[in-house]
Amino acid sequence: MEQGSNQGFPGNDDSGDDGGPSLSPGLIGFGVLAALLGVFVFQNTAEAEVKFIIFDATPPVWVALLVAVLAGVILGELGGWILRRRKSRNG
Repeated sequence: MEQGSNQGFPGNDDSGDDGGPSLSPGLIGFGVLAALLGVFVFQNTAEAEVKFIIFDATPPVWVALLVAVLAGVILGELGGWILRRRKSRNG
């Protein structure tokens, strides 16, 4: 066996991984989305008039869109939950 060689010893491979934190594709994707969200927020700070039944408000555009997206996500999840519940009851 060659002197100074670490072959055959567990934990001593020469793969180049120093054991530090690595960037996963999911983490990179999250960072990109967070940056894009930040740009969107800073570019949409103008106020928009929102009227709904008896509700009147003038929030920034990004707040109005965020509320609309969150409402859509909640309603979508609620609809899916109702359908799954009905399906499980009907066998």
